Amino acid sequence: MKVENGIWTVQDFLDRKGEINPKPQYQRGEVWKLPEKQLLIDSILNGFDIPKIYLNKISSSLQYEYDVADGQQRLIAIWNFCENEYQLGVNSRLGPSRSGHAFKDLKKADRDKILAFKLVTAVVTGATSDEIRELFSRLQKGQRLTPAEFRNSMPSVLGDIIRAMAATQPFFQRGDFDPSRYKTDDLIAHLFALELYDAKRDLKAPTLELMYREHAAGAPQEVLQKVNQILAFMDQMQDARPGCINTKWGLVDLYWLMSKHLEHLPQPVDLADRYLAFEQLRKRYNADPSPLIEGESDKERRSIYDYIIAFKTSGGIPSNITTRHRVFSDRFVTKTKRK
Repeated sequence: MKVENGIWTVQDFLDRKGEINPKPQYQRGEVWKLPEKQLLIDSILNGFDIPKIYLNKISSSLQYEYDVADGQQRLIAIWNFCENEYQLGVNSRLGPSRSGHAFKDLKKADRDKILAFKLVTAVVTGATSDEIRELFSRLQKGQRLTPAEFRNSMPSVLGDIIRAMAATQPFFQRGDFDPSRYKTDDLIAHLFALELYDAKRDLKAPTLELMYREHAAGAPQEVLQKVNQILAFMDQMQDARPGCINTKWGLVDLYWLMSKHLEHLPQPVDLADRYLAFEQLRKRYNADPSPLIEGESDKERRSIYDYIIAFKTSGGIPSNITTRHRVFSDRFVTKTKRK
């Protein structure tokens, strides 16, 4: 791998926009909000230094010449402003002649100043995909990456599998889960961790990171098939009752129930109806479950209480997963096999 620093102006980045892929797999997607974008343009107009941009020169793409290895948020913000997709803040300290203005509304001197602004640009050549992911990971140290975003930067075949499933699995395409910042990747990672560690380890970020490292060469085929099989069953539930699975721990608990008892569960539509009825009770008492165990509480009310307590606090620790699994097993598993 070789890294060469050079100077690119904003105009250079505009002229070569079609050659630059701002969203390679290891990047986290666009996450800057408007004030962050406005502050960047404010900084450029004030002549402040901007951190360098890293571009990875690639040879395997027919469309792009470069991937953005680091500086994605800055580059997108610059492109967006120069294409008049947002305006400077109305309270900008740049003064009334600039505040609230889009690029096209600025004076020519200001437009020229932005276009001529120089950014130190490091072009990486001869790097493997693993080296680029490692570079991205190291550059993000100390910055506010989510755990899922950090795992996405790690070289791991299991990570590649999870990314592909997040992008293609029908359950997540029709569901209510937010895909931004690799949140659906995070959910799928939870499911793989359940299978690979048999629910004997917590589902917190360090465990999921360890899983990516331990299975950097891939996951057993039978585990991959099982995860896909169960997500297909859940997709049938969602198809029958749209939005019926819409919480993280609900997804985890239903998955683990199916992993252990799929043949002894009702048909997808029937399970969806029964799960929705359970969720209605959970939500009714979720804020304060104590009435469920007051007086002569029956077994069913006690089980809902146990589930809520294990749902609300440290939902990813093995003991709480086990408690919720027991409640679901008692409630949903049938004695006869599903036909």
